[in-house]
Amino acid sequence: MSVDVPVATIGSCARCRTACSATAAPRCRRATPFLPKPVQTPYPRVVIGGKGKKWIMPTVARYADEWNAPVGVGPDGIKRRIALLREECARIGRTPCVERVSVLMPLINISNVPLAGTATRLGARFLVERRIADALLAGSPDEIKDVIRQHVDAGVTRVILNLRPPFDRELMRRFAQEIIPAFRPAATPGTGAGS
Repeated sequence: MSVDVPVATIGSCARCRTACSATAAPRCRRATPFLPKPVQTPYPRVVIGGKGKKWIMPTVARYADEWNAPVGVGPDGIKRRIALLREECARIGRTPCVERVSVLMPLINISNVPLAGTATRLGARFLVERRIADALLAGSPDEIKDVIRQHVDAGVTRVILNLRPPFDRELMRRFAQEIIPAFRPAATPGTGAGS
């Protein structure tokens, strides 16, 4: 579930999920009337997306369990913002700091045709900003794995694919069979299914 809330309300939401005592509950409900009291423990994670250094990253450091980097924030930008998060967490005394980092990546095609990915990204520049066009997952399985690996090496812990309808089942099958296995941890003997 995704809920758009003003930055000023995020703190109230985060506090209400853990600290809504009987005496504080009315105040929490006025601040966040749309949120029912969580019934699960641990509580649902607070995921904040964005890239702004002045407002978003300090808000992520203060309240989020996960930062979601938007399309177009490349590996270098992710590294810089993770460093900002760590600095801000240290400044406010938050430990552990935000440990989960996700990135939204549009999956366009998987093709063994030479230069298909490059041509796709170049064509996309006529429709969207260059930083977004350059972030498209398009090309051979090895090219796509390299792009994802660069993000993982920068600190990304989860990739969220962005797909446009109509959904291409063959594209998803190829991604599942040719890309995902490269990022799964190797199974150790005695831990797999049926052990």
